[in-house]
Amino acid sequence: MTKKLLLAFCLSIVLSIPSNQIVTATSQTDVIRKFKYALIQNDEKLVKSYVTKGVAIPIFKENKQIFKMIEVPSQKQDTKVLIAYFKEKHSEYKIAFILEVVSKNSKISHIKTVLKLFY
Repeated sequence: MTKKLLLAFCLSIVLSIPSNQIVTATSQTDVIRKFKYALIQNDEKLVKSYVTKGVAIPIFKENKQIFKMIEVPSQKQDTKVLIAYFKEKHSEYKIAFILEVVSKNSKISHIKTVLKLFY
């Protein structure tokens, strides 16, 4: 009996969450993730497709390939910090740049270059 009440309570909480909030949160995260992979692939056309018109996209030299990019949550709403690394000859990873990316309405609405080092 207790298990059924607990299950009913949990189910009522899940059903009380508006479905559009769940979809919005997922789409905001997805657009940043897709933007991140487009940067790693160095696909300028794809990068621009995820960005709202008028938002300046930082320009990076193409002589070094991004090896990996880490997505870090921010305290700001709909904001992620992207830390990009490239690989040196001796298996060292160095930070290439750090971006603060804000998403709104399933598009990147603001990009701030926090740090630009070796790229």
